[in-house]
Amino acid sequence: DPIKSPNDPSKVCYVIYVDESQEAPHFLNSRRGVYVRTDEFSQRFEPKLATFNEIQHLANRRSLAEEQRKHLLRRSYERFNEFVRLFYPSYKKTTQPIGATLKIVISPVYPVRPLIQHDKLQSLMRDISVQQRRVEFPSSHLDRSCQHESIIILDTRGRFEFIEANIWGQFCYAREVEGQGNVGNYVHVQQLVGALLLYLEHARKMLLEVGFNGNLRFAVALEHILKRPFYVMGYAGEIEKCGCSILDDEIAFQQDCSSEEFRSSRDRIAVELLRTIFYAVNWPEGVADEASIAGILEMGYKFNLWKPTK
Repeated sequence: DPIKSPNDPSKVCYVIYVDESQEAPHFLNSRRGVYVRTDEFSQRFEPKLATFNEIQHLANRRSLAEEQRKHLLRRSYERFNEFVRLFYPSYKKTTQPIGATLKIVISPVYPVRPLIQHDKLQSLMRDISVQQRRVEFPSSHLDRSCQHESIIILDTRGRFEFIEANIWGQFCYAREVEGQGNVGNYVHVQQLVGALLLYLEHARKMLLEVGFNGNLRFAVALEHILKRPFYVMGYAGEIEKCGCSILDDEIAFQQDCSSEEFRSSRDRIAVELLRTIFYAVNWPEGVADEASIAGILEMGYKFNLWKPTK
């Protein structure tokens, strides 16, 4: 909000906060020269080569932020694994390990500071939802558990699913995507695409509320997929095998984009992620051209009972 000047009420001041950049140094140049801001003061900058200590300082600062992102990712995976260990046997009433699993983690590339207070994050996780098959996600009937720096939702009712949001702006989603039928165990393609779209949309809405602006990293993993066929289900109940990993039991990859791009082009990002997934499980035909990948995306929309993209 504008602040009126005490000396001249016709003029106003604004307080502007700019996040510390992990891609520093940045310069604002004008005809009056270049100034460098240090704490509360600005001083004229005389161009010169950076010293070793200055370069090392910037490199160390970026390295610390990258280590923080990796730590948050490992912690989310460890929490999901503990969730599986404690609850999966009773969920499936089996001693068999969990089946094919999808994991998506969306995080700032450089998490240098918490973006939101824990109580505010808890409110957002309660208030923000996305419709899938005319049911809200995450369901308001599920408990929201507080863990260190995080709000976590565990679903062992309708589907085996893990949802985590933390104060650093990281969102982790993981669920079993393996089904069983007359053809044995398989991965349902429409369900997989629908889940990916659902997670992207929920994270997009959360980041809008958190107010993050910067670069994001999307870490995607499919686990326990060795010799698990991927099937497309037809409207009349027919099924079509479209892919299967014959050597890899796990695939994992990362992709970066800006928060602005994520806000405006969610489906384009989904397309890039799906293209990598289906090439990895030996289904290049499904994403061979724009028409094919558009059809894959439409499958996810129909599974979620969302309005068509066109």
